[in-house]
Amino acid sequence: MKNLFKIATISALVMLSANAMAEDANQDFTWTGTVPAASAGAGIKIIATGSGTALDAGVFSLTKTADYSPTAGYFDITSASLLSFDVVTDDASEDHVDYYYTLTSSTYTYDATTRDVDVQSSSTVGLTADGAPLQLDTKTTTAAITSTTLSLTGNHLFMYGDEYVFQSTMLITDQAI
Repeated sequence: MKNLFKIATISALVMLSANAMAEDANQDFTWTGTVPAASAGAGIKIIATGSGTALDAGVFSLTKTADYSPTAGYFDITSASLLSFDVVTDDASEDHVDYYYTLTSSTYTYDATTRDVDVQSSSTVGLTADGAPLQLDTKTTTAAITSTTLSLTGNHLFMYGDEYVFQSTMLITDQAI
């Protein structure tokens, strides 16, 4: 009985000391999601046309033109997906409508940092619409049944091995703002 009491006491002390030495662990929990696009206006919607490339899934390829440093070089955008869209009524008829578009921002992201394209002295990257360069805050009018085709062109300083994302935001409306 005496030995049983000693074993029980030692077991209890070992269990208590193990709890006293327990470490806390921390974990961050993260959710990532996309906010649905805002309505293009009362009664209209933007539809993808042309090659079938989704408007948020364009890709581009590069050709090196010069070295800048051991970690970066200048590259031409030699090929970029053509992203085509049109504006139609948001009903079963999907009638084509005249529309207006304005480039409101153009940014690129790499290494978890987002920068404005137009303020980078090392960049001549730009968005084109039907082959013509787009300027920030300049409205363009498009007739009904005419698609607009966007592409990415230019030269830019890229870090070797990094992934880049170019994103342009346009205001598209059927109202002459």
